[in-house]
Amino acid sequence: MARVEPIEFKVRFITPLLIHGANPRAADTMGLTGKALRGCWRFWFRALVGGMVRDITKETLLDLEGKVFGSSDEKIGAKFRIFIETLRKNSSSTRMDFSSRTVNFKGYKEGCSFSVRIIPRSNMTGDEVDILFATIWLWANLGGIGQRARRGFGSPVIYMDNNNRLHEERFEKSGLPIKGSFETDTELKEYIKNGIKHAWDKMLDWCQNNNIQNFSPCIYDSGSNPPANPHFFSLSSLKQVTIADKGLGSEAREALQKIHGNSSCSDLGTAIPERKASPVFVRLHKVKDEYYPVVTWSTPKSEGCDRNYVINDCNCRYYLDGSAV
Repeated sequence: MARVEPIEFKVRFITPLLIHGANPRAADTMGLTGKALRGCWRFWFRALVGGMVRDITKETLLDLEGKVFGSSDEKIGAKFRIFIETLRKNSSSTRMDFSSRTVNFKGYKEGCSFSVRIIPRSNMTGDEVDILFATIWLWANLGGIGQRARRGFGSPVIYMDNNNRLHEERFEKSGLPIKGSFETDTELKEYIKNGIKHAWDKMLDWCQNNNIQNFSPCIYDSGSNPPANPHFFSLSSLKQVTIADKGLGSEAREALQKIHGNSSCSDLGTAIPERKASPVFVRLHKVKDEYYPVVTWSTPKSEGCDRNYVINDCNCRYYLDGSAV
C-alpha cells in the first residue's frame, strides 16, 4: 500500500472556544485536542453517510466509519494520528446577559488559532484520506467544537499561509476550496452549496465502491423525503441548511447573545421531559465585518417524521429572522 502524505492545516476560531478539561469551571490548559477533533469529525461523517444511505443500520454505519477513522476491532486501532500546535491561545471569560441571569463562559477568546497535522497510518488509503478531507470540510463550514458549539461557540475557519500552500492545493484538488471570509451573503451561500455537493459526490462514490446500496436521491432533491426516525443527526438535503440574509453584528459576543438570548425558540431543542441534543446546529461565518449564522438541522427521531420536518423548517427560518434573534 502506497504511503499517504501527512495533512496539515491551520484553524482559527472566529467565536470563543469553550474547551474544558478536568475542571469543568475552567478552560482546558491543553486547548484544542485531537480527541475533540476526532469526535466532531465522526459526527459529520455519520451525518452525511446517514443522510445519504436510506435507513442505514447502526452496524453498517459504524463499519464505514471504522474504515476512515479506525476502530478497536483493528490491531492498529486509529487510522491516523493528530498533532496540534498552539499558535495563539488567549484564555478569557465571555460574559453574556440572559433574560433571567448573567453567565460567564470560560474558554478561549475568538481569534485563538492552532496548527493541525494529521499523519495517516500505513493501513489508510488515499480514498479514505479524501473522505476525511470531505468530512473535515463539513465540520469547518457547518459545525463547531467545544461546549455550546451548536449555538455558535467554537466556530472554526481553516486558513492557509505560504508555509502550507501545498496542503491548500490538496483541498482544492478535492473540490473543497478553503475560504475564511466573504464579501456578500450570496458568495457564502454559493461556497456552502458547492462544498456540500462536492463532499456528497465524494462520499457517494466511496460508498458505492464499498458496495453500499439504497442511496437517497441527489442531495438537491431529497429534502421532501428525510430519513425515517434517524438515531443520529443526518444531512440528506441542501434544504436542511439555511443561511441568514443579514448579519448579527460585528462583535462575536453580540452575535452569540442574539442566538442564545431569546426564549421563543424553545422548539429548536427541548429539555422536557428529558434533555436531548438539539436537532439544530448553528455556527457563524464572517461576511465582511459581520457575523452571519449558518443553520443546519436534522429531523429528530419521533413519530410523524414528515410533520416534524416541516415544523423544524419553519422554526429554523423564524430563528434567522431579525425579530426572532
